[in-house]
Amino acid sequence: MKSITYTFFPIGLILLMMMSSCNFSGKSKEHAFNPSNTLDQLEVLLTQLNELDTTDCANLDEIVSINEKMRRIVENIRSAESFDQLAKTYKTQHSNVKFMVSEDMAFGVFSWRTKMDCLGNQIKNIALYKTDKGVLASSLYGTPRIYHKVGSSSFKKGRYILYADNLIKGYSISNGYLEEIQLGPNEASYVKNELFEDE
Repeated sequence: MKSITYTFFPIGLILLMMMSSCNFSGKSKEHAFNPSNTLDQLEVLLTQLNELDTTDCANLDEIVSINEKMRRIVENIRSAESFDQLAKTYKTQHSNVKFMVSEDMAFGVFSWRTKMDCLGNQIKNIALYKTDKGVLASSLYGTPRIYHKVGSSSFKKGRYILYADNLIKGYSISNGYLEEIQLGPNEASYVKNELFEDE
């Protein structure tokens, strides 16, 4: 009896490993990132948000909940491949949630109107940026804006310029961290000229 037990144990183990491998592969394909679906989900949530009445801070709990869902969707974009797919899809798919990406495809910013005026938060800005550890997300603090363009600095790698109407902001990625920076004189001059050309 012992010999039979030892004979079938490795075979059973191999079959179990094969079944587990198939299940894992199936789940991976099932949960593969779909950029179009991601943008659609954000669009549906933003539509729900825009339909809510905010008079006298009405529907605040639901408004906060929808914004949290949108934030989680954006912050779950964790790989460079997903980032690139989303950036390419955004160019061809109309969306009211703004997603501006730098020319080097390493930095992007999501912007949308939150309708959380009662909490002093009218616009949400979330930056996504590539690092050696994948894509990281960071809320942009200070006065939020709807950004319409993200430029890469031609003076130093890892520096980015965000454009929102007549406002410009500089950000730098260093050692995997994102920080707001003051633009140097050359960069500021370059940005002003570029804004003038865009007009």
